[in-house]
This record gives sequence, C-alpha cells and structure tokens, in this order.
Amino acid sequence: MKNRYPLTGTLSQTLCAAALMAPALRLVPGQAARYALRACWVSVLAAVPFILLDIWFLSAFLKNRAPGEGLREMLLRALGPVFGGAVSAVFCLWMLFYCAFILRSGAERFISTVYPSSRPAFFSAAMAVLGLIAALGKPETLARTAKVTLPVVAAVLILVFALSLATVELPELLPVTFSDALPVLEGAVPIVNVVCALLTYICFLEGGVPKAPGRTRRWGLWLVPVTLFLLCICVTTVGNFGGALTADLSYPFFAMVRNVRLLHTVERIEALVVTLWVLPDFVLVSMLLIIASRGIAALLGYPPADGSSAYLDMKNGRYIIPLCAFSAAAASVLLSPDAFALEFLSSRLVPGLNMALIFVLLPVCFAVGKLRHTI
Repeated sequence: MKNRYPLTGTLSQTLCAAALMAPALRLVPGQAARYALRACWVSVLAAVPFILLDIWFLSAFLKNRAPGEGLREMLLRALGPVFGGAVSAVFCLWMLFYCAFILRSGAERFISTVYPSSRPAFFSAAMAVLGLIAALGKPETLARTAKVTLPVVAAVLILVFALSLATVELPELLPVTFSDALPVLEGAVPIVNVVCALLTYICFLEGGVPKAPGRTRRWGLWLVPVTLFLLCICVTTVGNFGGALTADLSYPFFAMVRNVRLLHTVERIEALVVTLWVLPDFVLVSMLLIIASRGIAALLGYPPADGSSAYLDMKNGRYIIPLCAFSAAAASVLLSPDAFALEFLSSRLVPGLNMALIFVLLPVCFAVGKLRHTI
C-alpha cells in the first residue's frame, strides 16, 4: 500500500500533544479533584502506569501493520471486512459526535467566561469552518501547523504556571496519606481517559508514519512532558483554590488564570489564554474531521486520499469532508440546550462512551485478531 499520509513520528507526536491540550485544559484538574480533592496531583502520577500500558497495547495492535496501514486497516484485518467495517463505522461516528461535543464545549467556554450574551451557534460554526479548511488539506499540513503553534501555547502556559506557583499554598496540596489511595486511583480515571483517547485517535493516522522499531519507547518518552504538563495544571489550580473549590468550578484552570496578574499590574492575561485555547481546539476538531471523513470515504469504497487533489476538488469522496463538518456543527447546536446538559455530557456520557470504545471494544477486537492470526 502507498504511504498516503507522509507524517513523521515526531509530527504525529506533536499533533497528539497539541490536540491533547484541549480536553486536558478543560477537564483537568476539575474531574480529578471531584474524587481526590487536594491529592488530585498524585492522580496524575497514578495514571502514568495505565497510560504506559495503553501505549504498549496500541503498539502491539499496530506491530504487524503494513506500510500505509493505520488502526482502521488493522481493525479490518482483525475482524474481517464486515465486522471490521462495522467497528470502523462506529469509530467514525464517534469521532463526529466527539467533534460536535468539542465544538459545543468550546463555544460554552467562550460564553461562560468572555461573551455571556452570545449564542453557541456562532462559535461552533466558526470553529467548524476552520476545521473544514484544515481537513480539506493534508494531514501533514495540520501536523506542521501544530508544530508551529504548540510552542506558542506552551510558552503562555509556562508563564501562567510560573506566576501562579508563587501563590500556591502547600497545605492545599499536602499531606497525602494512605487513606487517599482509593480516591487517588478514582481521580486517575479521567486523566487516563483523556490521554488514552488521544493516543488511540492518532493511531488512525499511523499509516502516514514510517514503520520503525521502538514505538512503545518513543511514546513513553512523549509521556514525560505530558505528565509534567498535567502535574502543573493540578498543582497550580488546587494549590491556589483548594480541592473542594476546584471540584465545584466548571473551568477551574481558567478561573485560576483570571486571578493571575502579570507583573503585579491590573492587566489580566485571561483573554490571551482564551485566544490561545482556540489553537488546541482547532487542532483537535481538524484531526477528528480528517479521521472521520477518510474513514467514511473508505467504507463507501472511495480510493485512499493521497493529498494531491485540488483544494476545492470534491471528487473521489472529498465531498464527505464538508458533509462531516456540517454534521458536526449542526449536532453541536442540538447537542446541549444549556450548560447543565453540557455538564452531564462532559462528566458522564462522553467519558463513559469513550472508555467503552477504547478499553472494551478495542481490546476485544485485538483479541479476536490474535485468535484469527490476522494481526
């Protein structure tokens, strides 16, 4: 098979890291603090072994892939064209649903923090258009965009972390005792869910990465700065607000940022941070649209995209890309009528469905493929 997604291993890791920032900044440490309170920063460390196990599992799933094959193709090999196609369709539909959810949650973030009198449809439509533009291009273009924007986002976050660490109160973080063991493990669940979700999604673009030994080691090293990033989010937010308040806030990290004053002046930097949060949302939405649209096109029998089509050429199934973007935008408007329904989606439905697909359905597919000796 032709290597139709000419990504490098570094670009795919950069793309995954940039996309990870969107759900991490939104969910961590709020959901972890609901279980572990002040010990939620320990939940980050407790999540690492489970994430490493998932990295090993995904590497084992992709171990015998041929050049140009990603996770979708391995599902077809594991289950056959009928059942493999059905599972692939389930993942494509899930990508569209999750894309709609990201559009809606991103819009809600703007409404609840900056533009309280606005409607979510405008923000959802704007981000969907940006994602459509990126999805009509090449995946490596999106990855290179992430490579350029990620250091900018990281620099701003490092500044926020540095300023907020000065006001961290250690009694809000310590002590952590053996009685916190179970809450810490419960707090690790949403962290594992968020990171492993992105690790799984990027595997659908694995066909563009040259096959090379040591995949588990490379992604294990990738996890080091990611763990440090998640630790900083938890330590700075809980250290300033305490575990109980962090658990009660809808966007605790953003609320913490609003209290950081730059160089002791009255100028706040939350507007800049919110603007930069658009970049991870853009990367994640675009990546989901690429995976979903190309998966649906393959299921409908269209030839694999090679990236050589004109930008507005809708032949060979490329019309599916704007259809996916429109569907996600429309679903995002209908998905949640208010912030309370969105909270249920964010804390219950979406994580539950995501865990069922990643930690139940995918291992079953792997086991079947091994029993059939097809992967």
